[in-house]
Amino acid sequence: MPLDPALLDRFVAIVGAGHALRETADIEPYVTERRGRYPGLSPLVLQPGSVDEVSRIMKLATETGTAIVPQGGNTGLVGAQMPDRSGTQVVLSLSRLNRIREIDTLSNTVTAEAGVILEKLHEAADAAGRLFPLSLGSQARARSVAISLPMRAAPAFCPTATRVNSASASRWCCPPARCSTICAS
Repeated sequence: MPLDPALLDRFVAIVGAGHALRETADIEPYVTERRGRYPGLSPLVLQPGSVDEVSRIMKLATETGTAIVPQGGNTGLVGAQMPDRSGTQVVLSLSRLNRIREIDTLSNTVTAEAGVILEKLHEAADAAGRLFPLSLGSQARARSVAISLPMRAAPAFCPTATRVNSASASRWCCPPARCSTICAS
C-alpha cells in the first residue's frame, strides 16, 4: 500500500520543499545501487540539514510506522543503503549533514557530522598535520556514516584510531601524521 500523500507532506514540512525529492527522476540516484544489484523504490528522499530535523523525521516515522532508510554516499556494497521494492520506505539522505565541527590536535580527534565525505576528512586531518587512517576506493563519495563498520576495524591498522558516536556527530581519533607508516601497512 503506497504511503499517504498527506503523510509525505508532513515529512516534507520538516526539511522544506527544497530539501525533499518527490519526482522520480530526482529520486532515481537514491534508489539505484551502482552495480544494479539492489534496485529500490521510494516516494520521497529527505535531505535534513540538522540533527533537529533528523530527530523530527524519526519521531514522525515512529508515530506513523513509516520505514526510514538512511543513506550516506550510496557507496555500500551490500544494499543496506537501498529501500526495498515496496515503495513504502522513505530515504533519509545525510548529504547535508556535512560539516567538520572540530579538529582537536591536542587530543588528536576530529568531530564530524554523519554526511561528511571521507576525502574531506582526509584533507582536514592533513591540513591539521594529522592522518585520518582509513582509505576506501569510494572515499570521494563515501560519507562518514557509511564507514562506521570499517572504522571499528581501524585499530588493527593504527592502534590510536577510534570512533565515538553521539546523536549529532562522530568523533574520530586521528593519530599524528608521523604515524603514517604504521597506518599505511
